[in-house]
Amino acid sequence: MPEPIPTYSNDVIVPALTEPDGAARGNPRDRILYWYRLIIRLVQGVTKAMLKPQQTLREFAGETSRVLGPFGKYFVELTGMVERLLYSRYRPTEKDAEKSQRLSHNIEEGLKGESV
Repeated sequence: MPEPIPTYSNDVIVPALTEPDGAARGNPRDRILYWYRLIIRLVQGVTKAMLKPQQTLREFAGETSRVLGPFGKYFVELTGMVERLLYSRYRPTEKDAEKSQRLSHNIEEGLKGESV
C-alpha cells in the first residue's frame, strides 16, 4: 500500500523569537551568533529558501533580502557582522552584541507585521 503524500500549507507563521535564560549572558561573540542563528531559522521559514552547503552567508542574505523587502537590509547588515566574526580576528564589543540583538528584533517585528 503506498504511503500518503504529506500536505503542506502555504500559510506562513512567523514564530516569536524567545530568549532562553542564558542567551542574554555570555560573551558578545556568542550572543551575536545566537541571534543570527535564530534569524536564519526565521528567514528560512518565511522565504522557504534553504542555505545551501556551497552558498556563502552573503549570497544567502542577498538572495533572501529581496523577498524580505525593507527588512532585508537589516538581515544583510547582521550577516556582515557575523562574517566579520567568522573570517577575521575582530573581537566584538558589548555594543556589537546589542546592535545584533536590535537588528534581530527589527527583522522579527518587521516580518510579523508584513505579509511576506
